[in-house]
Amino acid sequence: MIKIAIVAHQIDNQKSIDENTVSWIEAFYKGLSVKIGQILKGTPEIDVLFPQDLVGGSQREPKAYQVIIPVYSQWFIRSQDCVEVCCDVIQSSAISSEPKVFVVCNASINPALYPLAIQTDQMYHFWSQDNVTFKATRFEPKSPETEKFFWSKIDDIANDIAQIKIAQEEILVQQETNGISVYLSECSQDLVVYRDQLKRELVSMGVTVYPEKELPHHVTSATAEIRKYLVKSNISIHMLGSEYGTIPQGSNRSIVEIQNDIAEEVFSTQPGKRFLWVPDNALATSDRQAELLADAKTSMKNIGSAEVVVGFIELFKNVIKENLQKEINILKKEKEEVKRLNGKKVYVICDFNDKPDIEIWMNNQQNEEITFLFSAFEPDEKSIRTNHMNHLIAADALIFLKNSGSDKWLKMRTNEVMRARAYGRENIDFPAVIIRGNRHKGSEILHQDIDTIEINQVKAWLSQL
Repeated sequence: MIKIAIVAHQIDNQKSIDENTVSWIEAFYKGLSVKIGQILKGTPEIDVLFPQDLVGGSQREPKAYQVIIPVYSQWFIRSQDCVEVCCDVIQSSAISSEPKVFVVCNASINPALYPLAIQTDQMYHFWSQDNVTFKATRFEPKSPETEKFFWSKIDDIANDIAQIKIAQEEILVQQETNGISVYLSECSQDLVVYRDQLKRELVSMGVTVYPEKELPHHVTSATAEIRKYLVKSNISIHMLGSEYGTIPQGSNRSIVEIQNDIAEEVFSTQPGKRFLWVPDNALATSDRQAELLADAKTSMKNIGSAEVVVGFIELFKNVIKENLQKEINILKKEKEEVKRLNGKKVYVICDFNDKPDIEIWMNNQQNEEITFLFSAFEPDEKSIRTNHMNHLIAADALIFLKNSGSDKWLKMRTNEVMRARAYGRENIDFPAVIIRGNRHKGSEILHQDIDTIEINQVKAWLSQL
């Protein structure tokens, strides 16, 4: 089973005044263990490490973990012990594997204070900020106001960890994608909850969601990652709220604005759509954000290149899903056409009276790798002849149904195969079989060079093509 290390400050493990409750860390650990167990059908091995218990005392036995989860709090950030022990766990795990570092942030912390020594693969924010009072609230497992967000975040982390295990063991239950990719832009903190909700729904649709991990904190590296993901995406989704957003190192613009601008640039040179959402109650907290919101609303007047939705999140999600479903339907048709063109083609030659029965029977063979071509009987002799010639050229195999047709009819049809070279087919030596139908009358030996089988033997014959 997967091995996980949670590194946290001891203070974050303290219980509240009510002794009947568990600490935040304990609730997080137990909830994560249960959820991962439900997904992977087994109990994960999770160690909770409190550096204050290790430094200067008994030393931790080195282990190789596949996932390390530092819990960023105001106490963790200020503790050199926490950072050093976390780095030590990452380094010892890297000897035998490539561990993933999933940071859990349960407090409002300036990103500039994040430890540079801890390289993050993904970050999960267990807090939100009020747009009016700007008060930050931690997601608590027992709070009526925030418990649903706490457990939703647990679900997100558990699913991401499960995917690591699934990929490592190459389990075939990995979620099947439908070939559609979406760039879901990182957003300001006031909209993170809505972004997480939308991401879960997109993944459940079978959509591949980028970026796969948190963007780098320096603008140069971040720009390269953004562009890399956008060129692989069918659409990009951007959320503009009250806050301007985090400004990466080396830039004077927020990561929200940078992603939006790069998306506009990329989709000006390749197929793709850009969607922006502005909550109807969004009030800018800065002049720069007010300008960005004004630019977005200008796009609603068809001046810009994006489709902008101002309103509730459900309205925006419906717009996204409708557009994605169109993309999925188009891609599905393209795949079916490719399969039709690349798969085996079997030309079924039959008498006019047998065509309805044979079409029904052949279409029930449930072989996705075979496309059946059928004799045409209308609208005129020229069209029938052209259809026959084209099918002979395209076919990988032939089936002659001897049911209502006479022996003379069969002889005439089999002889026509020899003329396929004159129609433009290079190779006339390809699999063929005669099916003896229930209404067959005539000779038992139908052809000296072509095998005769019963109608219930056709499926086995087709499987050998």
